[in-house]
Amino acid sequence: MSDDRRKLPPRLRAPACSGLVLLLALWLPLTAWRAQLESNFWIDETYSVMLTTYPASRLIEMTAADAHPPGYYLALKVWLKTGRLLGFEPGIRWARALNVGCWGFLAIAAWLGGRRLFGSRGGTLFAWTVAGSAYPALVARDLRSYGVATVALLVCFLVLLLLVRRRDDDTADSTRILLLWAAYAGAASVALWTHLLSTIALGLLFLLWIGFFVRRRHMIPAFAWGGLGAHLVVVLGFLPWLARIGRQLGYLERSAPDWMTPPTVANLFRVFTFWYPFSRIGDPTSEGNGVLVPLGVVAVGLPLAAALWAACLRSEQGAGSFTARAAILATAVAFGFVTVLWGLHRLGITYTFHGPRYPALTANLWAAGLGLLAVFSAGRLRAKRGLAVALVAPWLICSALGQWILAGREAQWGLASWEGRLGGLFPQPGAAIYVMPSELIPFYRRSLSKYALRRIDDLPCDGKTLKTATVVNVNFWSGLDRPRDHLLRHLIETSTVAKHVVRKGFPERQKDYTMYRLEEIHPDVMGGLCEDGVLSKADRTLAGAASRALPEYQIAGAHWSFLEIRPELETSRWSTAQATPVVFDQALAAGDYILHLTGYRSPYPHEPLMMRVSLDDATNSFEEPVPGGAFHLRFPVQLRAANQRPVVMVEHDTWRPADYSSSNDERTLSFLLLAGWFEDTNTALDASRIE
Repeated sequence: MSDDRRKLPPRLRAPACSGLVLLLALWLPLTAWRAQLESNFWIDETYSVMLTTYPASRLIEMTAADAHPPGYYLALKVWLKTGRLLGFEPGIRWARALNVGCWGFLAIAAWLGGRRLFGSRGGTLFAWTVAGSAYPALVARDLRSYGVATVALLVCFLVLLLLVRRRDDDTADSTRILLLWAAYAGAASVALWTHLLSTIALGLLFLLWIGFFVRRRHMIPAFAWGGLGAHLVVVLGFLPWLARIGRQLGYLERSAPDWMTPPTVANLFRVFTFWYPFSRIGDPTSEGNGVLVPLGVVAVGLPLAAALWAACLRSEQGAGSFTARAAILATAVAFGFVTVLWGLHRLGITYTFHGPRYPALTANLWAAGLGLLAVFSAGRLRAKRGLAVALVAPWLICSALGQWILAGREAQWGLASWEGRLGGLFPQPGAAIYVMPSELIPFYRRSLSKYALRRIDDLPCDGKTLKTATVVNVNFWSGLDRPRDHLLRHLIETSTVAKHVVRKGFPERQKDYTMYRLEEIHPDVMGGLCEDGVLSKADRTLAGAASRALPEYQIAGAHWSFLEIRPELETSRWSTAQATPVVFDQALAAGDYILHLTGYRSPYPHEPLMMRVSLDDATNSFEEPVPGGAFHLRFPVQLRAANQRPVVMVEHDTWRPADYSSSNDERTLSFLLLAGWFEDTNTALDASRIE
């Protein structure tokens, strides 16, 4: 099967799109079925959905403390809002349709790009090997950024190959080449803004372009200048986010050690022979290979062995040479990407090796390389087209087997599967279950269809007449809870709203969910919360404040600890750094203000302690000695220009509770924030209390 794109005899000619139609007909229904299962809705997808419930500015700030840029979450937010505008409540099916659509785009892009580059038969096999792999189907049903980033990286690779084919063609249309470079820049930007580790894969593609550039001294200017401009646009466009990369890598270091894959040579080998062929099955923290690895070795080794054999045979000059180079480059980028992740982790630089997850970004390139090796081998050996199919058949069998195994497991997972194993914590069918947070109710309606699902907001008012109630917390990430949910969980777990509270977290190892059974509810407490209690406390406002900085606005992990509840039912949050940015919610016009900061500082490491506060420039920089205990600082601030996003930097020495008491609290803390606000001196403001 060579690159001369020879036409098949008329009696063997098939409709041009038959292979694509068959691919979509076989894989799309299975992918769509897996995407609508609520039982496989897991904690990282909860994170994605909860992020979309916040305003865009808050979402961007919160993702700076995670390992992913905000691109995918913003797209998901728009996607879910589109569903609401269309008049329905978005749930699992609609939310995951975004990534299912990306899989469809992947199949079409692989089909069109493959046929353009490698001929009709070669392109068909290329599309099947890529889109029919296990990983594209897995990320298509995941509410995570991989479904977008993996497609964008493959598009970058295909566009780069199309450009290489035209670099020496003096008759090539320069406008078309520049448009291809624009497409490359767009796809690369999408990859960068949806997954941070795309920087490594794109860096390797950039090195490929440099190699193509250096190897040919004479090439059409559009290839050289267009490539330089495209890469410059991508870097400059992503440059603002690179300033936050330290926080993102810090997040990985704090959260990853207990679930990352050990960076052993065996696990590096497993990426290519186990997870790439079968997708995310098996224990990511185990070094055992499992019984499926031999089949994975065959799926990977067969195209490699055939290509080596074919390369050793004499053939006409150039037969299959471009296909061979493309195959080598695709597998090299994938192998280089995984090896870099593995090496960074093994050397202790940062935690980046998670065998079943992060390598997924280049899984499409690895599959593309194997498919192209099969195409090259069949062409060089002058074999019938059935040989190329036979060479990739084990790979497709692994894909089908992996999807079958995962689909069977996914149908047995989830909240509803625990109903009979929690010792009667679930109520009788038809009874109410109060879901916390309420935003996730649409994602569990079918799983808990036998119950009357109620918003957690309704519990205080319903509690005036209830004797018992069942509450389920379905959000693993407490840092993304609304203040309302923090307060209610605090009141439930301290038995403030009921005489007896039975609490059960499950599954045993992960504790994804928590079920509460409230018995002998206190109607007077619930009545008070209903009338003017928990909801008003959770949405406290500062009358007349020009801009506010409440603890719930600060981001856990971005120099802040988790949100806490004070006995007065007010939220608070500890700073965890010597210099801490306090983020405010509203833009400020130029003018004069009084900055207020209220909080608490421990008498450690010594007292009084000098606290330094600064905003914008040296003109608005202050310091004041503060003794241990509650504090309320006031500073006059003069803004010479409008401030679109007020951020006040507060400096305070750090201390560790474990060093000064018998506490097991190993956190490093600074000061406790209760509230901050800007008082406009042109308005009357009673700023002495939070309402």
